[in-house]
This record gives sequence, C-alpha cells and structure tokens, in this order.
Amino acid sequence: MKRKIIIQLYLLTAFFILERFVPVSNYVLPKENNLMLLSVAKTDRIGWRYETREDGRLYKKLYNYTADSWIGEWILVG
Repeated sequence: MKRKIIIQLYLLTAFFILERFVPVSNYVLPKENNLMLLSVAKTDRIGWRYETREDGRLYKKLYNYTADSWIGEWILVG
C-alpha cells in the first residue's frame, strides 16, 4: 500500500514537471495567413434620411451611417 502511494506521487510529480517542457503546439502560421486573419471586410451601413421642408414637401437623401456623411442629392418624394 505504501509502495503504491509512493509510485503514484512519483508519477504525478513527473507529470507536472514534464508538462512544463512539452509545448502544446509549436505550429506557427506563415505571415501571409496572419495578415489574412487580421483583415476583416466591413460594409458601410447606408440608408435613407427623410426631411420635410418649409414648403411641406418630403425629400429623401442617402446617408452613410458608418462614415457619418451624406451621399448624393436630395430627391423629392412627394
């Protein structure tokens, strides 16, 4: 019984000591793949903005919500 406990402690200690020296993964991605992983394609969020002017007419214009900028000219809706 005592010998069994000593062997188990020895194996457990050896396991924890050897665990520090064995790398989990030594695979390194090539630089081309690293750059591809870092680049993320983003799409601009574009939608219509509406405005009622003093003459009572409704106009619309495209607005880029991502860049906070107007696109094109005002279009008369009705």
